[in-house]
Amino acid sequence: MRLGRPIKSYVRITQRFIPNVHFGLDLSAYTGTPVYAPVDGTAFAANQPSGFGRYVRIETPTARVYAAHLDSFAISSGQPVRCGQVIGYSGNTGNSTGPHLHVEVRRNAGSPYRHGAIDPWPLIDWDPPPAGRRMVGVHLGNSCPFSEADRRVIELLKPGCVVFLPNYGLDPQQIGPTEIAWILSVVPDCHIIMRPYCPPAMASTAVGCRQYVDAVLGILLQWVGVVPSGRLHLQLWNEQNMPRGSGWEGFGDQEGDMLRFDTVFCEAYQRIKARYPSVRVGWTPLTMGHRDCWFYGDPLGPYYLHGGTGCRGTETLTASQWDQARRQGPCFESLSMADEIYAHVYIHDRDGSNGLWGHEAYGRRFEHMRYWWPEKPMWLTEYGYPNLHFREQAGANQNLVAHATYLNERAPYAGGSALWIMGDNPLWGGPMYHRNGQPVSVVRELAALHGIELPPEEPPTMNEDEIGAWVSDLMQEHILPLNPAAALYKAAKIRNPALTVASDECRPHELGIELPDGLPDDLVCQAFRNPLDDTWQEIAWTRIGQWAPEQVRWVRRRN
Repeated sequence: MRLGRPIKSYVRITQRFIPNVHFGLDLSAYTGTPVYAPVDGTAFAANQPSGFGRYVRIETPTARVYAAHLDSFAISSGQPVRCGQVIGYSGNTGNSTGPHLHVEVRRNAGSPYRHGAIDPWPLIDWDPPPAGRRMVGVHLGNSCPFSEADRRVIELLKPGCVVFLPNYGLDPQQIGPTEIAWILSVVPDCHIIMRPYCPPAMASTAVGCRQYVDAVLGILLQWVGVVPSGRLHLQLWNEQNMPRGSGWEGFGDQEGDMLRFDTVFCEAYQRIKARYPSVRVGWTPLTMGHRDCWFYGDPLGPYYLHGGTGCRGTETLTASQWDQARRQGPCFESLSMADEIYAHVYIHDRDGSNGLWGHEAYGRRFEHMRYWWPEKPMWLTEYGYPNLHFREQAGANQNLVAHATYLNERAPYAGGSALWIMGDNPLWGGPMYHRNGQPVSVVRELAALHGIELPPEEPPTMNEDEIGAWVSDLMQEHILPLNPAAALYKAAKIRNPALTVASDECRPHELGIELPDGLPDDLVCQAFRNPLDDTWQEIAWTRIGQWAPEQVRWVRRRN
């Protein structure tokens, strides 16, 4: 069975279906939001104060579909309804912690779960992504030359978008029209997002901001001649929430900073669109660090996206309060004017949280921006991992593919996401998406999301220096002691400076083997050997906590 959309406007999921725990799908909705019948059937209105509150149940030949926690009804019990017909208005009745819509589907037969419940999400006909969209793109880097290895990644991935810093008078860079023209020859429908760097001194004054826009206008003529109409995007300034003293081109994170940015962006937008109406102009209200997009209940005050009314749990906002919060926002004019908005989303582990690709304040943080400005096209202009260290951590590739899949399937409003970062810059730890001149394996996995027929993978090759570095890492990790200051190692050196380790430190009770009765469970032991006399081993043992050299016991055994 298929379900129509129960709410027509943008929705944010506040709780998903969890087998035998939460039997439906919770969608954020203001009190009074129209709720539409997801299926044809016979509707029944009821009230369950301790559970669903006011709810409508629609009976079909194969299932019952529930819309719960309504504020009021738009049908009467026993009334036939058609899919798409208004059946009520969302609210906060029954066992509910805030205004939302609970959608539940209970099959008459064939479900393994209690009540016959099944997950409604995959049944609902959400808005499809644009035809032919390729979600994953690339950021070409800061001060990075465009190498042959970068070209191989682009040829394999066929990126849907490319973000780059252009080479122009205020900021000499490595990327110019020749490089972008080559990318368009490989990916003709690629979207090109240009982000001209603004020196911090210029961003700090209105006069400096006008000089920045003058310089941008001066280079746009050559770019509109290279990039097809409708595919050239212009991101003005960057990471506006960065304080000016941070050394970046940000404006700051206080309300006065935001109001100043609002003014200079609106002036810049009008000047650029007057001369180049086909260029799509936007900015980044969602960027990493400092005061960021205020999530639920944050009391700190206005942010770029909304005003003080929005600094509360959004589930408690009514439609009028939501509208008021948007209009109170210090950047309401510039956000209303912009053709599109940009977000920076990184999914590396932080704060001890794993699996951040699904974390609402990290991997899904762009959805909060969508909550406040649902009608605006969006691009993730910095995406993935901030440096090579995080990109190479265990599980990083799987998380990246999982997040890109989520974007592909659940974010039809996002135009694309530009992987940070191409090129080879030591500041980011070296090349992130190619090794030895070839794309790393995760590029192939991301290309598969685009439905690209992939060429056979070339076997990796290592030169002698790389082999030597790898072998030395291996041997140091597995043979040499990881901790020369360990108690048994220190005791061995006192006993005989010639002794070297012959085994790892061992704790018998952690081995998972059968131990003799009466053996203490806090033993620690290790074997040592004198390289000049390999017929004997010196075996040390002690109890956990008894680390002083005089507390360590020794047994001498023939090898």
